Amino acid sequence: MEGEPGRPPRPVQTILRINPERD
Repeated sequence: MEGEPGRPPRPVQTILRINPERD
């Protein structure tokens, strides 16, 4: 899903960084 206008790609690293306690 890369190349959507007005929608930047969501890196998986960001999601893991937001929920470090879930790991």
